[in-house]
Amino acid sequence: EQKKEGQGGRSAGSEPPLPSGRGSDARGTVGPLPHGRGCDKRGSDSVSIVTTGLSFDQNTGIASTDQKVRFWFARGQGSAKGADYDPQAQQLHLRSAVEFVLLDAEIQPPRTQSPESPQTSRSLVRDGRSASIGDSNEALTHVRAGSLRFQQGESVIYLGGPVELIRDTRRLQAGESEILLDEQRQARRIRLEGGVIGMDQSAGRSAEVRARRGVFDLSEQGKLHDVQLEGDVNWTSSSGESKREGSAERVELSYSEPAGLLERIVAIQDA
Repeated sequence: EQKKEGQGGRSAGSEPPLPSGRGSDARGTVGPLPHGRGCDKRGSDSVSIVTTGLSFDQNTGIASTDQKVRFWFARGQGSAKGADYDPQAQQLHLRSAVEFVLLDAEIQPPRTQSPESPQTSRSLVRDGRSASIGDSNEALTHVRAGSLRFQQGESVIYLGGPVELIRDTRRLQAGESEILLDEQRQARRIRLEGGVIGMDQSAGRSAEVRARRGVFDLSEQGKLHDVQLEGDVNWTSSSGESKREGSAERVELSYSEPAGLLERIVAIQDA
């Protein structure tokens, strides 16, 4: 196995999957657009990456790094520790400590950015606190995962556990998960496996639900539309001095638009 260490460069007989930028950063684009000199176009299915310490396998063309990675795609941005890109399979794998935000509007990655430098107009949200991208008030879904895999053309983001998703006052925790994207690369469905915990806390009200797995459908505005929970579903909710709890084998929830308020709950017990 032959590997070439460095900040970029071409391996024999193949184009570099992550063409290097100037200085100590290695930067490139993963997506349907052709990789070539002078090509600076980005498609909605592309992923732009900034990292350092790249090595290229001269036999397979796979680019790898153990260093911090920052990445951007049409409706999100984030960071991870370690990455691999296979140009033959057109698959990106982020190894660990994955954190990113999903937005309800497209963003453009900055032209120059170090993986260690702060983002001037864009801030990642941490610890569930509110933050914004630029000066706008775009809605954000904050995602943390043990790993991430993105396969070009599948419109699916595969997340390795543990997984946590945060939006507004709602928080979801699970194991292996998938985020399904529509043609505009907006998240429209989330599949959670490996034990699901959902929490919603706001002024004077709290709720928690647990299940083995769940499917969460999102509206075009990124708000919850329908939820299906299966397998030993248990829930509790409290408001003031009132408290409710229950259990079922399957639970279906529907939310109103555009407010995203819970309007219907159906609990189903197997015979």
